[in-house]
Amino acid sequence: QDDGPTAASVTQITQQIGGLTLDESPLSGDGVYTVTLGLSSYFIPATAGAGTDLAATGSPTYNLVLTDTGAAGVGSGLFALAAGGGKGAEILLTSSGGVITGSVGGVDYFTITVNASGQVTFAYSNNVDPANIWSPTPGSSSFDEGAWLNTGATGTLTLTQTITDRDGDFVTSAGLDIGNGNVFSIQDDGPTAASVTQITQQIGGLTLDES
Repeated sequence: QDDGPTAASVTQITQQIGGLTLDESPLSGDGVYTVTLGLSSYFIPATAGAGTDLAATGSPTYNLVLTDTGAAGVGSGLFALAAGGGKGAEILLTSSGGVITGSVGGVDYFTITVNASGQVTFAYSNNVDPANIWSPTPGSSSFDEGAWLNTGATGTLTLTQTITDRDGDFVTSAGLDIGNGNVFSIQDDGPTAASVTQITQQIGGLTLDES
């Protein structure tokens, strides 16, 4: 009888993490238009194995899985910035060729990809002048609040690990939920106030005359 691989157990991400945050500020400032973070550590190695047949070359591998509802796309919990200001339409997630794309109204906002070693990349689709999103926390005290990608349903956007042994048997782990509002975020940009040149000498132009 054959022996087969064993899937890793998964530690879910239950708190907001850093490392996959974009910043829509200009690159000349603190803008961040692409970022990569390894998530393979959330698949517990001690619980996984290829068995006596040993691991195939390149195993394990990683895949992004978007559970499409059959509609135009899956809601991301992120919203476009309306043309006149304010909250626009929700950015929708679609999957094609292993790439998750967030788009709405014919505009691609960002992509999510993963490589063979579990490195996840979050990037603006336009890495020169990215389309801005709506920030849910307007105000004058801070402009760096993050809006978090949240599909609103557990397991809608996941990362899986597949282990394959040398005779072609394979097993895929449960999904690591990466669409739960704890993984991907986009930081806001804000206006810059003008500096002020104080008036240090008497000027004309605002003088009344009681004659």
